[in-house]
Amino acid sequence: MKSDSQDSDRRKPETNAPLIQLLVIAIAFPLSPLLPKAARAAERYPSVEELPANEKLADPFRFFGQDRRVRTRADWDERRAEIRRLIQHYTCGPAFPQTHNARVVGDESSEIYDGKATLHKVNLQVGPDHAIACWFEYVMPKAKKPTPLIVYICPRREFAEETVPWRERIVDRGYAFAWVIPGQFNGYGEHGPVKDAFPEVKGNTMMAWVWGINEVIHHLDVKHGFDKVIVTGTSRFGKTATAVGVFNQRVDLTVPVTGGFAVELFNLTNNKMSADKLAGKCYSNEIMATFAGQLEKLPVDQHFWGALIAPRAYLGIMGAENEKKRRSNIEAYEALVPVFNWLGADDKLGLYDHSPHGHGICEDDMHTIMDFANQIFFGKKPRNGKAFDRISNPDLTGFHWKAPAKTGD
Repeated sequence: MKSDSQDSDRRKPETNAPLIQLLVIAIAFPLSPLLPKAARAAERYPSVEELPANEKLADPFRFFGQDRRVRTRADWDERRAEIRRLIQHYTCGPAFPQTHNARVVGDESSEIYDGKATLHKVNLQVGPDHAIACWFEYVMPKAKKPTPLIVYICPRREFAEETVPWRERIVDRGYAFAWVIPGQFNGYGEHGPVKDAFPEVKGNTMMAWVWGINEVIHHLDVKHGFDKVIVTGTSRFGKTATAVGVFNQRVDLTVPVTGGFAVELFNLTNNKMSADKLAGKCYSNEIMATFAGQLEKLPVDQHFWGALIAPRAYLGIMGAENEKKRRSNIEAYEALVPVFNWLGADDKLGLYDHSPHGHGICEDDMHTIMDFANQIFFGKKPRNGKAFDRISNPDLTGFHWKAPAKTGD
């Protein structure tokens, strides 16, 4: 994505410059998607100096450095694996291996809301040799039918306390609600519980958070067998929620609230950072830090993360922040529409504006999440007429590609 000074270029007639740049990469850095797994470890990805600036959002259906495009679902599976490798190489580093061997060391429970639900305060030991201690809380409604779960990635305990008035309303709508604080799994430095438990893995801080949240989700799902699993968070924890959705196929609906990976946002804000400061961000690895001052060269963008979630459900929630952030959300949504449509999941993609509320999460967001989930999973449209597909601006469409023809395979 581009900065303000480059917006006018989007409305000019297309040239063959992007094709020439693509051919240059293809000649210099052929990356065969047919390489066996062992050979992929030796794949060489272009450095920041060797990559062109992105004039438009990259085509998720085109294999990296090639003219080849996706034609079939088998091709898409191959391309999806390649996209995952790209985002791990250029932005977040590898995923920490899930262990799913939780040991419960405490589960304090009590009835709340006049017996409508049970509040659980849980302490676990997880990871290799159960060396990582963590805690979380959740409210479980007393219901005979299968219950969907909302997992809220919570910045700090005081933020969890702010959700107290919401919990009973969430229970009344038939949902369980859990909140987990990611900072307990790792801080922003090189050392922390998760990073120290897997010293050979060079994932960033966000990936350490993703690991811990996925351990909690697995524990809860084994215990209760939830009907659906929904993950949400705001700002940097909205980014984290997106990463959880990408790396955990058990997540049915991913909802970042005023938080995303758009390169436009990187250009306007993070592009001013030095490499060492960018490297300290939760979402950045050492490779991404080399793009300081030229993040428009990153070959991945927010729609690539959403494409990895498809055909599972994805809802972005934006707010009254500033026009640049609004444009990033809209462009990412517009670029995901053809991906979800091609995969036959266009009803599972949404974008909602919670204005006049600005940055951060509010109670209405929780109701919006449940409204969207009820519509796509249970066929219940919101009684208030709330829609999730009416935020659009053709002048902001930041891409020039189309989805492949549907083959039916």
